[in-house]
Amino acid sequence: MAGALLGDEGLAETDGRHAGTGRRRAPETALDDALAAVAQGDRDALRTVYDLTRAKLYGIALGVLKDREAAEDVLQSV
Repeated sequence: MAGALLGDEGLAETDGRHAGTGRRRAPETALDDALAAVAQGDRDALRTVYDLTRAKLYGIALGVLKDREAAEDVLQSV
């Protein structure tokens, strides 16, 4: 899933880089941009939100459930 999430505006790219500059975006900014895209109806931006948050969500689920397989199941159902 390469390319800009928000079309020609280039506000967010799937690899977390500033459009046109190649510089890395702060993770919070990339997540904010992806969430804004989701709010505007961009269904592809959901993948970016998942990619940016899955590690933290898995860690939370694992901490609560104390079971890796159950934590993975929870993450897949979200």
